[in-house]
Amino acid sequence: MKRSVYIHFIILLCCCNFAISQQVTIDNGITAQQLIEDYLVEGCVEVSNITSTINGSVNGFSSFGSFNRSSSNFPFENGIVLATGNAASGGNTLNSQDLNEGTLSWGTDSDYETALGTTNTYNATSIEFDFVSVANLVQFDYLIASEEYGSQYLCDYADSFVFLIRETASAGPYTNVALVPGTSIPVSTNSIHAEIFGFCPPENETFFDNYDIGDTNYNGRTTVLSAGTAITPYVQYHVKLVIADGFDQNFDSAVFIQGNSLSPIINLGENLTTCADTVTLNGDIENSLATYDWYLDNVLIVDDGSPIFNVTQSGTYRIEVSIPLNGETCIIEDEIVIDISTEQTADPISDYLLCDNNGNGVETFDLTTKDTEVLASVPPANYAFTYHLSLIDAQNNTNPISGPIQNTSSPQTIHVRIEDTDAGCLAYATIDLVVGSLPNITNPQPFRVCDDVVADGYTEFDLSQIDNTIISGRFLKSFNLLSTSIPSNSGILISKISTSASFSLNHATTSFPFRE
Repeated sequence: MKRSVYIHFIILLCCCNFAISQQVTIDNGITAQQLIEDYLVEGCVEVSNITSTINGSVNGFSSFGSFNRSSSNFPFENGIVLATGNAASGGNTLNSQDLNEGTLSWGTDSDYETALGTTNTYNATSIEFDFVSVANLVQFDYLIASEEYGSQYLCDYADSFVFLIRETASAGPYTNVALVPGTSIPVSTNSIHAEIFGFCPPENETFFDNYDIGDTNYNGRTTVLSAGTAITPYVQYHVKLVIADGFDQNFDSAVFIQGNSLSPIINLGENLTTCADTVTLNGDIENSLATYDWYLDNVLIVDDGSPIFNVTQSGTYRIEVSIPLNGETCIIEDEIVIDISTEQTADPISDYLLCDNNGNGVETFDLTTKDTEVLASVPPANYAFTYHLSLIDAQNNTNPISGPIQNTSSPQTIHVRIEDTDAGCLAYATIDLVVGSLPNITNPQPFRVCDDVVADGYTEFDLSQIDNTIISGRFLKSFNLLSTSIPSNSGILISKISTSASFSLNHATTSFPFRE
């Protein structure tokens, strides 16, 4: 038994939730040919020579089958499953026992070990076939589920899945395209997992979903992953799908592959918002027999045209590619939402406030003091910006303000034109110039406080008690009391007194000038 006491405790805490979850249904009573033809591929791909010579039949059960989501929350509606134990044990009914159904008599796949550069793997399930596609890209979606998850042993043990591909006519090595996204690391229970406290740090944890989700009988699983590669249309390739236990036969794993997902694809890219005048879409599948139709908001705009299309207006663009295959026509498509806009939004910029020092309501404003705040109002990029007296000037990029200016009203709105010098995007913002009148300050009456219980001429003064007297009920941002009139021989040194603080004096009477 490879589990620790700690891990079993976690499983017991989760078992109530696990027991009430719905299970996927798994049918392991179908042949490898039925599995690939009926559940993995759909249209625009031709498959042949489907075999499985390494699987659980040596131990008296089938280690592959089809699955259906049923009433569970499993990510895929249906598909195929390859396991390192009995495929049916991964679902159908709750099984809270560890899945350890293979023996050492059930061996491995040599191409699997060669591709991973490893040895001592067991309980391999391998299905291989030839296929021909009409497009230059092919992929499918999958996830790994495993009993290894939750155990400290996955820090060292790696149950791996590979998608091996090469041209059928080639004698060269296979390429494994089942990799951790954005890396060249093969997908395994060792390369994707959460932290195992006290044993090993997390590995690519972004792609680990969770423990004991409940829709299968495995302890945990990855998120949905994609495996794909570039190919040449109408060229035959040989594929091997293999999963195996690493280093021993314990703690089964499985790969669940989304139904009908092994298919040619077009990739127009992610939805895009841009300030560019033109966006170029490329739907080329590198097939000379293909025809290309382009749609804008479901209206045909190009019939039997080029695979390249230049977008000049916003909308939802779809490409439909028609390709002949074995006397029939198959269609593959993709769509993308393009938003072309010359303007972007800017965050609000705070008012520029100066006090009316001469009492005429006019002050001189240096707008460069707001430069940093202007740049912070838009996403990081390279910008040029100017200040203008009117929105029309800002939009037309005319009459920029240069140097300090005096306000003509209060508030007076200044318009800011912000231009992304790389993408051409424009943003507009405003700054209000505000001249505030000086406060009407009243000399307070003497602040008298009785001596405390010790009659020594020392006591505590809370100056916040006279705030309202000084400012005559007006709101001021702040003001300070200054100690300039304290006699030099008093022994008291107070250069600035916070109005929110209390302090002690050793003079019976002390006066304080104050300023805003």
